Amino acid sequence: IARAVRAVDRDFALLAIALTAQVPAGEAAGLEIHQEIFADRGYTEDGQLIARGQPGAMIESAEEAASRVLAMVESGAIVTAQGTRLPTPIRSVCVHGDSADAVATARAVREKLEGAGIRLASFRA
Repeated sequence: IARAVRAVDRDFALLAIALTAQVPAGEAAGLEIHQEIFADRGYTEDGQLIARGQPGAMIESAEEAASRVLAMVESGAIVTAQGTRLPTPIRSVCVHGDSADAVATARAVREKLEGAGIRLASFRA
């Protein structure tokens, strides 16, 4: 993916799932990287998403998701289900659109971040 992005335009940035192989691949291609976390998913101790269907995989409360995102953004780290903090330069937050509460979660995340004085902007703003 990183090589394809670079082939199209060397000035493009790569939106990469945080702490995955996408990050070093993008760096090796010389791309600007923006690491993305998930508001509505739980994380394992190695920074991967807990598999759907497993306990803690889905964060179903909009308020809980928003509070978790704020904690991660403020600390600059993914917070695992066990409470471990994995340092990560967070530049993007994803809310899955396939949940019944997606709009409420996105709204709660935005309000929580803005309420804490965190400015939301495009990557290049």
